[in-house]
Amino acid sequence: MVLWRKKTERDRLLEVRPRFRVIFSRSQVAASHWDYGEDDLAVQAIGMTDEDLASIRRIDAWLEDPSYPLPLEGQRQPTTT
Repeated sequence: MVLWRKKTERDRLLEVRPRFRVIFSRSQVAASHWDYGEDDLAVQAIGMTDEDLASIRRIDAWLEDPSYPLPLEGQRQPTTT
């Protein structure tokens, strides 16, 4: 018997987004981590594999879609006065 698991959100985000690509380099990923004080992650970004970089690009392509619902939990919400 084959059990099919439900596709997770991560699985969906790792699929190629049709007709849309985001391109950036390892050094740009590292620079973003350095900007946020995440030095250990910046070093890891420089050494990431081509496959890892491609996965991050695929995920980013989905997150660039304005209709993709980003989670707001943990983020500061603007205050109205």
